[in-house]
Amino acid sequence: MAPSPRVPDEIFLEIFQHLSDNHLLPLAAISKHIQNLALVSCLSRYGITERDIQTDSFPPLSTSAFSLVRYITRIETLSLRLDPVRNIDRNVPALQILLRRLPVKAIELDFLPRPRAVRRGQCDIPGFIFKLISIYRVRPAVVVSPFSVSIVRPPKPPLHSWRRLVLGRSGRHGLALEEKPFREQLIIFPIMRAGGLLPSISLRVFDAPSALGSVLILRARLLSELRLPSDLRLSASEANALFDNLALPSLIGVEIQTPVLSSTSNYICLRSFIHRHPTIERLCIRGPQHVPCKSKFLRRRKPVQVSDVPALPPDALPRLKHIVCTSPFLAWLLSSPDDHDVFPQLSTVEIELHTPVAREAYANALTNLGRYSSVRVLGLQIHGWAPWVDMIQQPLKPEEGLSGIVELRLTFKSTADGKPAVRDVTEIKKWLGLWPAVRDVSIVDSGAESASTLCAALRKEWPAIKFTAYQLKDKKES
Repeated sequence: MAPSPRVPDEIFLEIFQHLSDNHLLPLAAISKHIQNLALVSCLSRYGITERDIQTDSFPPLSTSAFSLVRYITRIETLSLRLDPVRNIDRNVPALQILLRRLPVKAIELDFLPRPRAVRRGQCDIPGFIFKLISIYRVRPAVVVSPFSVSIVRPPKPPLHSWRRLVLGRSGRHGLALEEKPFREQLIIFPIMRAGGLLPSISLRVFDAPSALGSVLILRARLLSELRLPSDLRLSASEANALFDNLALPSLIGVEIQTPVLSSTSNYICLRSFIHRHPTIERLCIRGPQHVPCKSKFLRRRKPVQVSDVPALPPDALPRLKHIVCTSPFLAWLLSSPDDHDVFPQLSTVEIELHTPVAREAYANALTNLGRYSSVRVLGLQIHGWAPWVDMIQQPLKPEEGLSGIVELRLTFKSTADGKPAVRDVTEIKKWLGLWPAVRDVSIVDSGAESASTLCAALRKEWPAIKFTAYQLKDKKES
């Protein structure tokens, strides 16, 4: 029997154009080839092309088009531009069905700008997002905004002692996020809505056993500053999930408080995060490693050994200019085995000194710093320990090898228990003699003694050095 002639795809597509959706979609059951042609023909009526399907990016869709998107078998990243007024309530259930049927793990949402006269009910973006993550609300949600980073957790139910033994100490079994605290973290939406603007949203959702259910990033493509405050209490697994899934292409500045970094695995994930963002110019990892607090768990927690983390590769952070961190972190950051092309633009380094335990890390950090000739300014924030304490007893004096440092910035701060920082004029005079090229010294005194008095005493010993005093934000030159 002679084989049947093959009908060209163009003829099929021409025929499909004259069929309605109700007649066209059942043709998908004939064969895989016909299914692809019928699906492409049907989606093209709503502005969706084969390129959109391949790139997982879709134009503004109507509610009926959302019901068609679910026929696509794979979507990893969904990019949509929605009208915050028209059909947004009907888009929520369509997107929820899509998230249940397909493994969509990332959604990029852009909203058309609307006039200021839009009613509140027509522009409830926080409510839209809250409904969108309905199947992921049994685990915490992190909100990353241009101002800060916050976390919303499911409520902890009141359980009797025997039920805690059976269900666990956390008590978060089956409870979902509450809408009110979730809306409080999205206060930026009413502010921007008053100006007729709505920020773009990058939504990442994660299946179990991830510690986080979702991460919501506002203006991810334009976000230039990332700030993780000290009151952001993240578990080790939550911090790892956050660092592993953050992608900010325009990131310039990073500020993290060390209570967020509670384990060596956190620093390993932070290392990977830093390496993925070569645009970073300012890096601030504030200490101390061990912060006194009311939590018994945090009081028992031992300081993290940053030296156990693998060194950064030589090509990391090519734009880095300014570092503020503790001496252990700086010793690790500057420990790259390659001496060439590492941090070529680094010019300013500030070190926080908290405890005498940091003496060895301070010496290692300054030794590694001697390899970077581009660094001209070194700042020391004196909290609980100063490098001139017991200086004579130390065999190694790394300050003598820093011939590129021309400016010192000394900041005297109180310790965690309120004690003033160490100030010994005689020892400071001897310590300044170790620096071969310093010509400018700035002193900020936040304690009881006057910075101007200290500058006057040092100027008598070193008249060739320019001393500048800062106190209570008032600048005085001596």
